[in-house]
Amino acid sequence: MDNKEEKFEVNYCQPNVDKEILEWRDKTVKLAKVLHTGSDGKLTIEFTDGIVKRYGFNDLGFWDEERSSQ
Repeated sequence: MDNKEEKFEVNYCQPNVDKEILEWRDKTVKLAKVLHTGSDGKLTIEFTDGIVKRYGFNDLGFWDEERSSQ
């Protein structure tokens, strides 16, 4: 089995908006899952340091679910 490390880019396109998620800088993603439910979606990112982040998205935007529930 080849244990080649793979890199991929995660981005979200919104017209005329360019956002960087600073808390992802210099982190390595262990697992990423996207779940579409109709016009909405959920993005779950698990980093190799054990941190798990959950985001929601739809045609109107992209948001951090933990911050939006506070």
